[in-house]
Amino acid sequence: SVAFSPTDSNIIVSASDDTTVKSWEVSTGNCSSTLTGHSSNVNSVAFLAGGKRIVSGSSDNTIRVWDLQSGLRLEVDPQEA
Repeated sequence: SVAFSPTDSNIIVSASDDTTVKSWEVSTGNCSSTLTGHSSNVNSVAFLAGGKRIVSGSSDNTIRVWDLQSGLRLEVDPQEA
């Protein structure tokens, strides 16, 4: 799965079978970051409102939320999600 940034047409993110999420620069085709934290295939990825965070879903039965700029995985309280 891939998703285009809602705020920057030069950024896309992709889900991968290698357990990572990658962000890409559309204009160059270069990978700008690789996010790690899943232990199985990543099946889906989407931008959250505002375009600064992304969410990914994996075959490891987890959903992760990431800060795209820092590349850090964010802890999310399920009661507040």
